[in-house]
Amino acid sequence: MDKRLRYLAALRYFEVAARYQSYSKAADELCVSQAAVSQTIRRLEEDLACKLFVRKGRHMALTAKGETLLCHVSKGFEQVLSGLNKIQNEPLEGLLKVSVPPSFASRWLLPRLWKFSLMYPGIPIRIITTCEALDIQHGEVDVAMSAVIAGHGACLASDSITADFIERGLLVKPFDLPLSPGIQFHLFTLDESARRERINAFTTWLKNEINQHGVMA
Repeated sequence: MDKRLRYLAALRYFEVAARYQSYSKAADELCVSQAAVSQTIRRLEEDLACKLFVRKGRHMALTAKGETLLCHVSKGFEQVLSGLNKIQNEPLEGLLKVSVPPSFASRWLLPRLWKFSLMYPGIPIRIITTCEALDIQHGEVDVAMSAVIAGHGACLASDSITADFIERGLLVKPFDLPLSPGIQFHLFTLDESARRERINAFTTWLKNEINQHGVMA
C-alpha cells in the first residue's frame, strides 16, 4: 500500500481549510485550535514538497497544486462517505437539522411544527434560520416581518405568511393583487445521507402539510 496514505488525517484538515479558505473556520469545524490546523497543513506541505495555500488578505487561497489536490481529495472523501452511508443507516429517532429562511420559519413552519413532534416525538428538530446558500454535502444541515409591523416601510409577502397579521390589523394589504408566479420554496436533502429515514419522515410530513395549507400566495 502506498505510504502516502499516512497523510489521510492531514488531508482532512486540508480539505476543510480549502473549503472555507480559512484556517480559523476550519479549526471550528474540526474542533481544534487554529494553530493545530496551520501546523498540520505546514507539515503536509513539507512532506509533499509543494505549497498548497497562499495568504490573500484574510483568506487562504489555494495554489494551482492545491486546487488539483482538492479536486481529488474531495472526490475521495465523498466516495468514502457514500460507502459508509450505504452500510450505516442511523435509526429513525435522533436529531434533524433543518435550515429555512427566517420569515418562513417564524410565520409558517414553527407554528405547525408541534404536529410533527406529536407524530415523531423521537425526532427533535433544530431549526437554523438563514438566507444564505448552504453546503448540505459537507455542512451540518440535513434539510423579515418585524420591521414592517413596527411601521418601517412595506414588504412583498405571501398570504400564507401574512394572513393572520392582516386579520389582527397589524398589517394592511393595500392592493388585492397576488404575487405572480408566487413565492416558491425548494427542498434540498442529500439522497445518500445516513439520516435519510428521519429526513423522509420530515419531508413526507412537510409535503402533506403544504398540500393542506399551502405556503404561497
